[in-house]
Amino acid sequence: MAFAAMNRDEVIAKYLAMCQEFAVSDGEIWLGGGSAMIMYGLRDSTMDLDAGTHKPTFDRIARQAKAKVLVFQKSDGFLHDDTRLFPLPNYYADIHLEPDTEMDDINCIDGVWCYTPEKLMWQKELLAKVLKRDKDFRDIAVLKEYMHKRK
Repeated sequence: MAFAAMNRDEVIAKYLAMCQEFAVSDGEIWLGGGSAMIMYGLRDSTMDLDAGTHKPTFDRIARQAKAKVLVFQKSDGFLHDDTRLFPLPNYYADIHLEPDTEMDDINCIDGVWCYTPEKLMWQKELLAKVLKRDKDFRDIAVLKEYMHKRK
């Protein structure tokens, strides 16, 4: 789902407001994709919050928000068949069920939990391979430079 472009401060505000409304504990919801890129200062803006969570939190928030869980396939432009998500339009967010994400895959930056650079690189490389979007190839180049400078 596409929303209006947000800068870093807006991403932080939307994320924190969402966590507050749904009583989300630290690390229960994390950002990936462009919204994680913006938290590392690797992008100026993003169109949405691509957030992930595990099943108990996913089910609880969907119930609280009275959100309809949508199921997508690779043919719909998603990475995996049976991708489950629901939109939270007030927060410019899509909440994805990500059962395989571990605590080692995420960290907190300015109160926002997001993929580590390594997990973000994994995600972006998979997106580039499957969806072949220019923005993913650009993000990979920026991430590689960022990770190289961190060493």
